[in-house]
Amino acid sequence: KKAIDLYEEIEKRFPNFEKLDQVLLNNAFAYQQMGQEKPAEIKFSKLIRTFVSSEFLPDAHLALGEMKFRQRDFKTALLHFESVRKYPDSAVYPYGIY
Repeated sequence: KKAIDLYEEIEKRFPNFEKLDQVLLNNAFAYQQMGQEKPAEIKFSKLIRTFVSSEFLPDAHLALGEMKFRQRDFKTALLHFESVRKYPDSAVYPYGIY
C-alpha cells in the first residue's frame, strides 16, 4: 500500500518525470499484488497509450494479456500477446509467444 501511495504521488506531482513509464509499470504491478485488477489495468493501459517508445511496453502488454485471459476476454488477450511479438529482444518475449 505504501508503494502504491508513493507511485500515485510521483505520477500526480511529477507528470513529466523522465521515468514515469517505469513508475506506471511498478504501480500497476503493485496494484496486482494487492489483488486490485482494475487499477492495475488502468495503469498498464496508460503506459501503453502514453509511452509509445517505452522499454516497458512488452511487460505491460504481457500483463494485460494475462489479465484479459483470466477474465475470459480471449480476443483482447490475444491482441496483447501478439503485441509482445514486436519486441523479440525483451525478457518477456518468450512468455508472450507462449
